[in-house]
Amino acid sequence: ARCRVLSTEVRGSQSAAIDFMLAIGELLELERLTLVLSQTLLGDIGMQAMGEHIGKLAKVKTVALNVQGTDVGDAGMAALGEGLSKCGSLVDLDIQIPNTQVGDQGWNALGLGIEKLSLENVCFGLAYVAKVGDQGFVDLCTSLGKIQSLRKLDLLISCKGITENGFRDGLLKLDGLKGLQRFAVGANNAGGFGDAAVAGVGQLLSAIPGVREISLRIRGQQALTDVGMQAIGKGVRSLQALRTFWISFGMTDKIGDAGTVALSEAVVSHKASLTEVYFDVNECG
Repeated sequence: ARCRVLSTEVRGSQSAAIDFMLAIGELLELERLTLVLSQTLLGDIGMQAMGEHIGKLAKVKTVALNVQGTDVGDAGMAALGEGLSKCGSLVDLDIQIPNTQVGDQGWNALGLGIEKLSLENVCFGLAYVAKVGDQGFVDLCTSLGKIQSLRKLDLLISCKGITENGFRDGLLKLDGLKGLQRFAVGANNAGGFGDAAVAGVGQLLSAIPGVREISLRIRGQQALTDVGMQAIGKGVRSLQALRTFWISFGMTDKIGDAGTVALSEAVVSHKASLTEVYFDVNECG
């Protein structure tokens, strides 16, 4: 009962996962919890048990969950959000749900569950979640944008259902995070992200000038042109003291000299504070 750190991988049946969650609920002194359940037949029932018993951990500060490839859906994610809402000491949250059945309603419910917490570091992985669309992403970002304590935010979004307009609209919901110091976003949309998507990144950076670390990894934007690059450059130039800048785009043969120069000059304007730069833009025009 005095256990303060628990990191483990759970495998097996749904009943085994539920029994394990029941045991976790007894660890009232727990401060750090890391669970990998990607080899478990978890389902919504298992996730509901997780939410119920995690909600008993009043002292937990860090929660990292990986339910990749399970059949967890909206009901399970809603239960997790309700459980996390009771974890008043939580500051670090990492949730990875690649290849699950969670849709818009699940991400909306999770966001509502965590938006009143004093989180400092958040990482969400939504890779290859077929049922997530624009509304779910916008709703999640709306909730994240209310967490004024956030210092680091990492989002991995590789979902065909999220369009470039939805991506942009979601990012703009984060413009109230004035204390954010690290912003990382990875997106891969087979349909292509263009100027609207990356312009959203530029607008967001202009609204949160205190960011010191930026990582942008966006693939599939066949329509990206100089306009998008200039928009990102404008956002980067508005930052106060950029230290780390990491950018990777692919299939961008419509970018010319104007876009490349605009972004490069914006980054160089921070040469007094910069410690690391990585620039990977493939097939520029």
